[in-house]
Amino acid sequence: MWIKEFKIAVIENNIENIKTLLEEIPDFDNLEDMKEAAYLLQEAATLFESLKEKTSVSIQSIKNSLSFLESTQNAKISTIDIMS
Repeated sequence: MWIKEFKIAVIENNIENIKTLLEEIPDFDNLEDMKEAAYLLQEAATLFESLKEKTSVSIQSIKNSLSFLESTQNAKISTIDIMS
């Protein structure tokens, strides 16, 4: 049951379900289930790494956009009111 749910979560890229299932990894009864679980865990790790890289790229893009916007704003000119 756990393997089936984990497999679905990995296929659907469902991070919340993956995290929940990682907290309740069962003891496996046979070697075949252990091998399948190990493969699925590797796939989940690959998914997390991919999401980490995408997030890093997005953050850098946002930083670049903010920097560009800041550089294109009109420079504030300080004035001295000499009439007072």
